[in-house]
Amino acid sequence: MDDVQYQFDGDKADFDIILGKNNSFEIEIPKLNSGEPVKLENINDTPYTFGIQWHNLEEYKTYLK
Repeated sequence: MDDVQYQFDGDKADFDIILGKNNSFEIEIPKLNSGEPVKLENINDTPYTFGIQWHNLEEYKTYLK
């Protein structure tokens, strides 16, 4: 299976999600992580969620402007 890329155009920011081999994916948000994709590899096939804790919401909002 080849990589599959999804592009999202939002009101505040655009970003890409790239689904790769070996249960991996990358999230590319230009103003975060110095423009480098956030990459997660060898993700389990079983769906699960992460808890979300926004300690400094105002700081995160500045990345989306």
